[in-house]
Amino acid sequence: MLLGSDPAKESDGFSLAKDHPLAAVPDVVAPLWGDFDNDGLVDVYLCRRGPNQLWRQSKSGEWNDVRAQRPRRPEPTRDDRRRLLDLDHDADLDLLLIHRDKPAQLLNNNRDGTFEDIRPRWALTVPALFEIHRRRRF
Repeated sequence: MLLGSDPAKESDGFSLAKDHPLAAVPDVVAPLWGDFDNDGLVDVYLCRRGPNQLWRQSKSGEWNDVRAQRPRRPEPTRDDRRRLLDLDHDADLDLLLIHRDKPAQLLNNNRDGTFEDIRPRWALTVPALFEIHRRRRF
């Protein structure tokens, strides 16, 4: 992930800015970039070897760890597959996380920095989730 890079300062054209807030987040395995709060700024959901994190921009270049502001932290897990999609057609980004060590999650965006796992309500299995993924071509 290249954040805050300055091509003029690096011979290869890219560097990771050590002072960028996202550079300090350890064990990131995949970033999911998108506008989670519909404010026109790109946000990021960091899938990690540990609790995943949602980071939003409050203004351009100003990043905030939304989950750090919440008292409950999710338990660590390993995500095998991950997708951004609008599961409930309400014009916000939801998450599909397929895990190695526990059932998949369909995380509905509550638009306040939190997500609700709605998979149990839908009673979907992992093969059904992959079929949704295949047909919708995410």
